[in-house]
Amino acid sequence: MNNGIVYGIGVGPGDSELITLKAIKIIKKEKNIFIPKSGKFEGGLIRNIVQKYINPDFQNIVEIDYFGVMNYRGEKWKKVAEKIHSYISIGQNVVYLTLGDPMVYSTFIYLVEELRKIDEGIKILTVPGISSFALGCSEFGIPLVKGKELATICYGGVNKENLKMILNSADTVVIMKIGKKLKKIMDVLKEERLLDKSYMLKRAGLDGEYKIDGLENLEIEKLPSDFGNLSTIIIRRNS
Repeated sequence: MNNGIVYGIGVGPGDSELITLKAIKIIKKEKNIFIPKSGKFEGGLIRNIVQKYINPDFQNIVEIDYFGVMNYRGEKWKKVAEKIHSYISIGQNVVYLTLGDPMVYSTFIYLVEELRKIDEGIKILTVPGISSFALGCSEFGIPLVKGKELATICYGGVNKENLKMILNSADTVVIMKIGKKLKKIMDVLKEERLLDKSYMLKRAGLDGEYKIDGLENLEIEKLPSDFGNLSTIIIRRNS
């Protein structure tokens, strides 16, 4: 029997209408749907986004512990890969869902690495999804890049000196996976005089979406430490 296929599917930033038709077709067709779960964030969001496309009467929904996009070490992803491989080794396909795009700061990347260790010839197909920064640029009405401009995408945990270097070497900088690093990021943006050129989108495409055009008026001291969760910052030096 031929091995099954692993589909990595991006479900977009949060709005269920921002999933591609191809993604919906696969989600509806396949039986085994893997969803990374988290008590507070991604798992519940993914489930809500795809809920109307899932038929629990015939589909097998497998929720797996969410280890965080930066937590790629240890045996955790190996165990998830082994579980998925147990399905595809008997000819069953598996769908693995992620927020945004599967190849942009996604847990799917680490899963693929572990699956390749088990079987280099494993068949993996990826369906791209809309990233939060793509939605952010659309909602703020700003280009990610134009002409000969350069753009850099980084994560919120980048150290201060590297962030300064990035900010000074690109026309547009996207900061993702901000979490509790918002104050540190804003301190750097203030030092570089870029607060008024910074756009922040929180809960992109979800209920309670929050947009800030210019971070100079954001009173960070009055906000909870986790205000940066589910947020993306876009800095347009030439805006």
